[in-house]
Amino acid sequence: MQPLVWSILLTFVMIVCVAMELLTPSFGLLTLFGLGAMVASIVVAFQDSAAAGFAMTGVNLTLFPIAVLIVMQAIKKSPLLHQGDIQAAGDDDDEQPARKPPPAQLGETGEALTDLRPSGAVRFADRRVEVVTEGKWIERGSRVQVIRVHGNVVTVEPADGA
Repeated sequence: MQPLVWSILLTFVMIVCVAMELLTPSFGLLTLFGLGAMVASIVVAFQDSAAAGFAMTGVNLTLFPIAVLIVMQAIKKSPLLHQGDIQAAGDDDDEQPARKPPPAQLGETGEALTDLRPSGAVRFADRRVEVVTEGKWIERGSRVQVIRVHGNVVTVEPADGA
């Protein structure tokens, strides 16, 4: 094969190495191979003629950063990269997540469905809610009242204050 064909092939090897470096963690090894292919491409082109050597020098020095930019843009738009992204609160003001209402309201009363020792289930109107007490044992069937709601944790005490 002619030296110019080898030079062009080595330029393609350089581009592939740059793309693979950005897609796989080789800690710069593929970039070194790419730079080596670029230098070899220029040396082989100079073996053909001085004009071909200078032309391949310009081509390689232009294609290397262009290849880096193109691959970086492709990675940014790739669905594989963004598959597990977590969006910080307030990033999109138009799309606020719907907030769930608390499981029970402060002061609401209900009936213990299980012994609360200190956790268990209480029926408030038509819904079952997992609750905790402040360490008190409350028997099943007792009336309880919500004294604190912190996120999904509902704290209750006996409704009669006993």
